[in-house]
Amino acid sequence: MSSSSSTTHISIFDIPHILDQVCDELSKHQLFTCLNVSRTWCALFTPQVLRHVCFSNLESHQTWAILHRVSRIRSLTVDISNAAWLLKNPVVTVPCNNLRELHCLDFNYQPMRNSLWSHYYTPPSIVDRSSNALCLIASNPKMHTLTVENIPRRYQTYHFTEDVFRSIYNHGSLTNMKIHLTSAPYGFSGIFLKSLPAGIRDFELSVKRWSDHNRWSGLDRRMYPKEGFPWQQEQEQEQDENNSLLSRVRALKLERLALGGLQSGSTAAELATEPTREPPPIVIDGIELNDDPNGQFWYYSVATTGVETVKAFAERASGLRHLVVKDYLGSWSNILQVLLDNCPNLETIELTGNSYYNLSAHSNRADTQLQGYFAALREFRMTGAISKQMYTMISNTVVRSSATLEVVWINCSNWEWSEEEIRNAFHIGTSTSWTQCTLLKELGLHRNGGLSMVDPC
Repeated sequence: MSSSSSTTHISIFDIPHILDQVCDELSKHQLFTCLNVSRTWCALFTPQVLRHVCFSNLESHQTWAILHRVSRIRSLTVDISNAAWLLKNPVVTVPCNNLRELHCLDFNYQPMRNSLWSHYYTPPSIVDRSSNALCLIASNPKMHTLTVENIPRRYQTYHFTEDVFRSIYNHGSLTNMKIHLTSAPYGFSGIFLKSLPAGIRDFELSVKRWSDHNRWSGLDRRMYPKEGFPWQQEQEQEQDENNSLLSRVRALKLERLALGGLQSGSTAAELATEPTREPPPIVIDGIELNDDPNGQFWYYSVATTGVETVKAFAERASGLRHLVVKDYLGSWSNILQVLLDNCPNLETIELTGNSYYNLSAHSNRADTQLQGYFAALREFRMTGAISKQMYTMISNTVVRSSATLEVVWINCSNWEWSEEEIRNAFHIGTSTSWTQCTLLKELGLHRNGGLSMVDPC
């Protein structure tokens, strides 16, 4: 006995929900690749190309075509001061509320004022709230990535208003943030720490210069009060009433943290190769003087990262696995002890800086052994001014992770190798050696004078 039956085959791409889920996982280049597979795929995926949009140098007809389909956009690159057509535009019938990534740059749409000095008297008015691209955060609940880069000095941090910080704090999906600024007032980093969302996993904060706190103290207090915004204080009081272990700031789920300096892979680093619209700064004794059109001077301090900043983040992120700290200014022993106390499960550590720190005034600290060890440390990199005693102390601390350590690079810029040290480069002091790290794949030791010892192990 036989029977015959007909089966209708349906492509998974004929189901809009599945197609949408598939395209969410594809990059812009992968979508373009799909267009070349066949005519059917080209017709199928062409409407999905709008998922990745950069509003820069678009023709008028291109802009209007996109505005009618803004709900399809998943990754948006836009001028941080020119997003009015996406925020409140009568032509946009469906709001832009499906973003997964928001990348804010400066394409020089906003004209510069005649006087930089006028910012002191009329601080935040340079940024029009109706055009502030960061206001898109509140209307996009599925957004997971936010980057802010290449913002000129004239803006300071005016785009980060209290409403923007509130939307960041209450966001349920934001996990990846990279904030690279030319300059910022001193209270900015503290407010940002209080405003980080609970689900944040990867956070970068890079500021080239901090504006002088004496000249900007009034502005700092108005824009970024030290005690936080009123709604932040209410959250802190609720945590106090609930006997929270972190009574001041909620715990974070950070896995990667990068502070200070331009971080690797930053588009700001690429943009730095283009002609700049601002004159080069004059730096005298760590203070930058920038000439103002009115004959005044604009004071900035060269940005550094202190141990208190690192400690503030480390205390709230016990699960931190990857740490990058650049432009560090302070004692190496202090920052390492903070990390040992609060983040013992770090897997990678990269520390750079300490160029202006007075090592001799704190040489006695190098004789004190650090307490604890990193249980999962795989890579350790350090570059900067490191005394001979401090090098021994740091090495003795790092070598305790012998069961997991794979890569070590230490660049000491202020003392040279002795002949005995060259002969015994693997030795750490008199009783320890790098050879006890059985998984070590790379060992790089560099000291002043151009002599290095690199062993691929």
